[in-house]
Amino acid sequence: MSFSAMLTDRQLASIGRIAVASASLERLVDHMILLLTKLPEDQLRLLIPNVMMASKLDILDGLFAAKLRSAARKAEAKTIISEIKHVNSSRVIAIHGQWQPTRQLNSFSDLLSGFDIQLEAINEKGGKKSSPLRAEKLESIAKAISACGDRLFIFCLHQWIRPAAIRSVRKSLPKSQ
Repeated sequence: MSFSAMLTDRQLASIGRIAVASASLERLVDHMILLLTKLPEDQLRLLIPNVMMASKLDILDGLFAAKLRSAARKAEAKTIISEIKHVNSSRVIAIHGQWQPTRQLNSFSDLLSGFDIQLEAINEKGGKKSSPLRAEKLESIAKAISACGDRLFIFCLHQWIRPAAIRSVRKSLPKSQ
């Protein structure tokens, strides 16, 4: 019996939601970097190949600092990036963490029976264990990732996309005489 077979359906579904929400958020971050650098995607990929999400967030944070003029907007962007970094660290634990049984397995027969064993994700850093990720926590991580993506999208929509669309429409209107 594999450890993945010992995950509950709720845990598996929540991990799937985390993966989908994370992929969507990462694509949005990529798009915002492209938008702010004004580089073609192939050129940007040459400059930052295989960059992990945490590094992309640092890049986006730097671009926000350079492009935003208002101190209030810079502070808002900093808060959004900070929230995304926080949920990204939870995502890393859930997706890449060490999954282990919730109770001590005392014998090989405990492992073989496996029916009442549930797993939790544990992240060990510096010899300290964080709290385990149960299904409820996994669900809240997926929701938090989606909420961060929505918040980043709305921020960028109001800051760059909407004004660019308005300028484009104004340029296309016939000039009044």
